[in-house]
Amino acid sequence: MGYELINNLDFDTNADGVMDANDAYWNEGDGWEPLGSDNFPFGSLFDGNGHEIRNLYVNRPYEDGVGLFGAISGEAVIVSNLGLVGKLSNVLGADGVGLLAGFVGVSAEVSNSYAKGVVTGSYFVGGLVGLLTENASISSSHAAALVSGDVYVGGLVGYLFEGSRISRSFALSDVSGEIGIGGLVGVVEDVGSISNTYATGSVSGSDYLGGVAGALASESTLINSFATGSVTATDSYGGGLVGYVFGDTTITNSHWATDTTGQLNSDG
Repeated sequence: MGYELINNLDFDTNADGVMDANDAYWNEGDGWEPLGSDNFPFGSLFDGNGHEIRNLYVNRPYEDGVGLFGAISGEAVIVSNLGLVGKLSNVLGADGVGLLAGFVGVSAEVSNSYAKGVVTGSYFVGGLVGLLTENASISSSHAAALVSGDVYVGGLVGYLFEGSRISRSFALSDVSGEIGIGGLVGVVEDVGSISNTYATGSVSGSDYLGGVAGALASESTLINSFATGSVTATDSYGGGLVGYVFGDTTITNSHWATDTTGQLNSDG
């Protein structure tokens, strides 16, 4: 059982180029109410059929799990073939914030999807997904977003752990925050893995910043990946590829551009 789009959707329902009370999903300024929550996640198939959802607007600064989906979870759950675009696309939340989903977990999959817009939050903030956990995965997807937060902020995903995976994906996002900031992922740990990816946007913040990931830890892996975006750490641990490497991690066949990243070392 599942759902599918049969055409494009536009949250600027009156097509006036402004998100306000004249639009159907304004909800007194809160905007779209995300599908699923951390306690009651979305648990079905969702096939976008190559269609786009335009001008998604969510303004819920005190809520966790914010995006088109608040939370996605389940072994048979797949969100695929979906694009989120539009100059008015803007998602604001607290912890777990992404244009597509705030939280993705328990073996759920996101594939062949992309997002463009502005994402703002506090912890676990990503251009596509805020937090990826419990053997969940993202493949053949990308984000081109302006992403900002405080801790664990990434151009594609904010935080990746518990055996979760990202493959064949990329980020063109400009990312800013304080600690654990990466062009693709903020932090990867607990056997999380990244393979066949790249990131080209700028990364700026205080501590643990990297062109691909802010930090790698706890048997995580980075394979066949590269970064070209500028990395600016105002305090410590900035690297062209990874901000900081903890413990038993593996980095294989991965590279960074010293001229464009502004970093002479792969990690801080």
